[in-house]
Amino acid sequence: MKNKSKKTILINGLGFSGSGALVDYFKEFNNIFVFADEFDVLRHSGGIFELEKIIKSQNIFLIDSGVKRFIRLVDYLNRTSYKNKKGRGYQNVFGEKFKDSAYEFLEKILLINSDTAQKYFNINENNDNSEYLKKVISAFSWIVPKKAKLEFKKDSDNKIYYAKALVEEEFVEYAKEFISNIFSDQKDNEFLLLDQAISIGARNFSENLKYFHDAKAIVVYRDPRDVYMESLIMGRGWMTSNTVPDFINWIKCMYKPLEDDNNSLLKISFEHLVLDYSNTTNKINKFVGISPGSHFEPQKYLNPKISSENVGIWKNAGNKAAIALIEKELSEFCYNGYGDS
Repeated sequence: MKNKSKKTILINGLGFSGSGALVDYFKEFNNIFVFADEFDVLRHSGGIFELEKIIKSQNIFLIDSGVKRFIRLVDYLNRTSYKNKKGRGYQNVFGEKFKDSAYEFLEKILLINSDTAQKYFNINENNDNSEYLKKVISAFSWIVPKKAKLEFKKDSDNKIYYAKALVEEEFVEYAKEFISNIFSDQKDNEFLLLDQAISIGARNFSENLKYFHDAKAIVVYRDPRDVYMESLIMGRGWMTSNTVPDFINWIKCMYKPLEDDNNSLLKISFEHLVLDYSNTTNKINKFVGISPGSHFEPQKYLNPKISSENVGIWKNAGNKAAIALIEKELSEFCYNGYGDS
């Protein structure tokens, strides 16, 4: 089976909303390839979403900068973390296919890929002061131990990039081909599942399905009172929970995809998934178009009884005023059916 005929399931948790529970559920099927990490090549800074918008601008400065960010993102995602340099280790899954496919994608969208003696377009963006540091250290070389090895940051991308004037359909087709190539070795599975592949915080969330062949998306949201408690307990630095008003505004931004009305988008709450497991999973199976008979190892990874223990943790909150304010401002997302499902 060619990857282009594979059905893609895209899962996103809005905020800290338990999408991992849904990933665990799909791991129990015998005809789904579940990519074990978050698929960040589209949504992150320098990713496909940003690159398309930049190319539409045909601004020489933005395109040069955007392509370089894309290359840095690919390098970060591909490499394994080592020493003080972090990575996501995609190479461990795909070998060189991920990086090779990324550069093949660039070849198709670029008009200019030219070596240059200086970073003419964006010299300020990559100004790392290496030349200045070399002069300083040379002046005080007598302080540095003779056996010490001096290393300077090297920016190997001394190039100027400019993209073709692509219409949206052309760019999207190249992006689809890029993603398909990454997973082309997964021929034995009918479905491909990607977690956190689509950017959240947008009302037209389902528009991002255009980058995939035959795709459907499921977004999971959770009672914001429990999300708030999780942020405090787990110390999630990327969540704006320092003040309750900031947290409320953050949830409003994160939950915008719930305003999207599209037949290719299913919205479910974490509470319904674990407290009304049978009905909710039947709804999911029907939406995706997957046979219940493919559910090979039920509840091996997602045990609704255990997961349900994470529902209603806000009841033990010490700051009752914070919970009351969240209830007032975000009442439409608060789940009040405990024990009734």
